[in-house]
Amino acid sequence: MTLKLSGDERRAARERCDAATDGPWEAWDGPGIHAVDAADCRIVHEGLDPGCLPRTHARQKRDGVFIAHARTDLPAALDDIETLEGVLRAVIATADEVGRSSPNRNHHGEKLLDYYEALRVARALLADGPTP
Repeated sequence: MTLKLSGDERRAARERCDAATDGPWEAWDGPGIHAVDAADCRIVHEGLDPGCLPRTHARQKRDGVFIAHARTDLPAALDDIETLEGVLRAVIATADEVGRSSPNRNHHGEKLLDYYEALRVARALLADGPTP
């Protein structure tokens, strides 16, 4: 199992979010225009052909909604990733402490081996590397 975004890619995404115009952003459309508004910024797509296919118009509207929500969705997802990384680090630290203090680490047989395998995967994910 590997993460789709490395730590560097997540940091770069966070920097892009921090550099973007503050929200809230809003997508809207009217005759011949689709736009995304944000504070003091407006992104406009003009010149829609009135005879364009309805699905093209709908796609452009969906794209505008996606762009508008990306301003809050991506930072929230990055916050969740940071929270989950903290939880994984705490689980690993606790497991390491229990492992060091346990007089017989193999007492629980296969379940313990599964547990250590899960910890190995968690460590690899946190290290931004592929699991061996």
